[in-house]
Amino acid sequence: MELIIVFFGGLVIAAGIALLIKPDFIFDFLKSESNNVQLHYFAIAIRMIIGILLIYFAEISDYPLIMEAIGWFAIIAAVALILIGHNNFQHLVEWAVNFLKPYRYIGGLLAIAFGAFLMYAFL
Repeated sequence: MELIIVFFGGLVIAAGIALLIKPDFIFDFLKSESNNVQLHYFAIAIRMIIGILLIYFAEISDYPLIMEAIGWFAIIAAVALILIGHNNFQHLVEWAVNFLKPYRYIGGLLAIAFGAFLMYAFL
């Protein structure tokens, strides 16, 4: 079951690579889909699932305290996304895209590093 976290780490690495190679595609997609309620639900669900898995499997990782902390942070982020509602989520995505676009390459590298850390911690 912890392989789901390793798989998620691989997806984060892939997203980081995509951000390095085709950043405009990622940002344009987020901007165009920010009004889609399914993106909001997906953002909530993925944070909740990963948070629960990280907390549940933290003890078998090489960094249990860090994994548990990241898990709780993900759950808190999911609850925050629930509480802000879809309209504010849309504004948040649009703001984040505009704010983070100049830092897209740094974000891509950080995503790759985070994904690799998740994989390393559970392999």
